[in-house]
Amino acid sequence: FYVLRSSDASGPFERISSLIASQALPGAGAAYTFLDDNVEAGVSYWYQLEVTPGGAVFGPVRDDADRILKKLFLIIPS
Repeated sequence: FYVLRSSDASGPFERISSLIASQALPGAGAAYTFLDDNVEAGVSYWYQLEVTPGGAVFGPVRDDADRILKKLFLIIPS
């Protein structure tokens, strides 16, 4: 999957990660940590996940750069 980001809930969203390979075992989910190190203090960002192959998109989810210290923690079910 890829992590996408926008400063607006309706987009446009852009890819901010390289391809993140699945770490899940068959029948189980996995936990992932993604550090967005290109944010501005005091700004809210919207994130989506783009699944590959297929291009399904999940989100958006909003987070404030200051509150989460630029860290997006993802738990992905299988």
